[in-house]
Amino acid sequence: MNIQRFQASTAREALALARAVFGDNALILANRQLESGEVEVTATSEEALGELDAPRSNAPASPPSAPA
Repeated sequence: MNIQRFQASTAREALALARAVFGDNALILANRQLESGEVEVTATSEEALGELDAPRSNAPASPPSAPA
């Protein structure tokens, strides 16, 4: 999954940076004001988030059963 942080003077500028990287489908995961006065936005793309819901091929189908 590709998650990135963007810092800028204003929230609008930080969001613009996120959209420049992830496009219009950028998902904002968090935002906060830093002690320096800048704004930090944590973002990812919808596609990256969708990867979390996809079943993994290397994951076991069911947990191993306990010996009898």
